[in-house]
Amino acid sequence: MPTRARKKSEDRRVNMRRRRDATTTTNVHHLGTMDVTCSGCDALHFTAEHDTTNSVVFKNCCHKAKVKLHPISSSIFLQELIQKDDQTSKEYLKNIRKYNAAHQMVSMQAELEENPGHGVYYYKIHGQVYHSIGPLLTNDSHPARNASVYTYDVDEAVQQRMSNTYNAECDANLMKHISNYIHQVNPYAQQFKTMHNLWLEEQSLAESENRNTREVCMYLHGSCSPDGHPGRYNDASGTEKIATIFKSSDGAPPLNNNRDIVIYLLTGGIRQVPILSNIIDPLTYPLLFPNGDKGWDMNMEHIQENRTVSRFKVTLLQYVSYRLSVRPGFSLLHRSQKLFLQYIVDIYVRIESQRLTYIRMNQSKLRADLYCNVMDFMIRESNELGVVPGKMVILPSSFIGSPRNMHERYLDAMRIIQVCGKPSLFITFTANPNWDEIKTTIQPENRPENCERKDFRWSCGARLYN
Repeated sequence: MPTRARKKSEDRRVNMRRRRDATTTTNVHHLGTMDVTCSGCDALHFTAEHDTTNSVVFKNCCHKAKVKLHPISSSIFLQELIQKDDQTSKEYLKNIRKYNAAHQMVSMQAELEENPGHGVYYYKIHGQVYHSIGPLLTNDSHPARNASVYTYDVDEAVQQRMSNTYNAECDANLMKHISNYIHQVNPYAQQFKTMHNLWLEEQSLAESENRNTREVCMYLHGSCSPDGHPGRYNDASGTEKIATIFKSSDGAPPLNNNRDIVIYLLTGGIRQVPILSNIIDPLTYPLLFPNGDKGWDMNMEHIQENRTVSRFKVTLLQYVSYRLSVRPGFSLLHRSQKLFLQYIVDIYVRIESQRLTYIRMNQSKLRADLYCNVMDFMIRESNELGVVPGKMVILPSSFIGSPRNMHERYLDAMRIIQVCGKPSLFITFTANPNWDEIKTTIQPENRPENCERKDFRWSCGARLYN
């Protein structure tokens, strides 16, 4: 036998021996049951996640008992709508994103990639996410959308929502039930209606006094309540002020906080909602936060007895980790399926946006002045091309996913090969719905025997590509 053929045969036998040894000696790893409760926040964890040397306190849920948030207000109406095993529940879960978009008060824009219609459902976007809001009153050329629909009565609002071609697959009766519920319990929806009624009163009063109609604006509080202002109309239904409606001759609101949102009736145009506002979540996802529960606020602090001296503020990532942790009982957030995936992607983009904003505003701390030669090169090149150079922002290698970060990871991988030699196996794996960990923890309505399509809601994933 030739030397080359003999060597190939020997290599083949070695590889077969390796595969046989791998199948006979490898044990299946199992995380155990999801019944270990965090003593700091009651979040559930798998048995393998618990380190027996420490107390039962985890970092990825409450940051080792430093974060404590109020639970999201319950909704019996939406809970029954999700848990009932009937055609209405299936219709609601199938088009839950459309029902939410029909009732949201702040518009969310993103470049979506449509699902191919087969396989596992996913929510995938490209680029940035924008949240915007426009005037409350619209004309014939701009049909009522988002917050402007709440100026109508329920029956008229349902007609406006069903006239949108995006909602063609939605059920009109279910849309009416949801609209009636949101109009009754959501405090922001009630404020939009109050603002419209005040505008009608101002029109009648201006006509009787023979004067021009003053602009009516609403001030949605993204933080603490503002100072007193003459002519404002506060919500008296609750102890916490969520909005202030005021009249002004020049249309200028007493705004001194970049986290608050001003709603105009006729003017103002389309405006972007600040990502630091803690009312983005209830305005964008009324079917996840129907009672108007506020989201993350930059003034949130850790628990007094567990905080440190230098870092005592709750970050957006810590807030989201707390909210996404699984706890006993019904969770409207986790049981909303497609809408839950959209919320995860949306909040992830906001976290990344905050990180990039911090890097842009703290270039001096990152010693960006050391890259002056790079800036000189850019200025020289821009002068030769006849263009105006922009502002240089250095993206550090610590930012995960950046070109420098990927280059460093590549160099580390090549160094491992230099020290340890070439790898024998290149192993990849994907989630398997038949894993015991999934079978024992998945919710009843997501089990394959309860789904119309066995691969549709059985294993869902949220993916984001920039």
